[in-house]
Amino acid sequence: MKHYVPSLVAVIGMILLTGCASVQRGIPVAPNTINTQLQRADVEILDNVQGSSETFLFMMGVFQVIDGDKIKVLGIPLGFEDQYSLMQAPSMLGGMLGPNTVDRAYYQALGKTPDADAVCAKSYTIQRSGIPFLAEREKVTFNGKALKYKANK
Repeated sequence: MKHYVPSLVAVIGMILLTGCASVQRGIPVAPNTINTQLQRADVEILDNVQGSSETFLFMMGVFQVIDGDKIKVLGIPLGFEDQYSLMQAPSMLGGMLGPNTVDRAYYQALGKTPDADAVCAKSYTIQRSGIPFLAEREKVTFNGKALKYKANK
């Protein structure tokens, strides 16, 4: 049994020092499901847009650094207004945690075309890396088409 202890300590040490990383790609479906009777003539496609946001989480998210210069402690913004657009109605847990990196990336994409009412998502990329629960990085890049709803006549 004592022969395995140094090996086990070495393996655990390597895992903690190297951390882990993942990349997720997808096409959002649920957030963009709109159950209305819109026709193609009711919507004007304005432009292709892209937005991105990055969040660093430290100590299980107690400390957050958003987009490199905004700091949150225990979910409270310190000296800045958190700007985001919810992709979908927040869940019970999501509402307690506040906006996430995806919501901020969507807001950035929506802001690229000031006349847009919404962004129809084509794709997104979520990149995660770091040591879970200790220091994690999440970067989201959101691609879509900016849409403007035409007024009723």
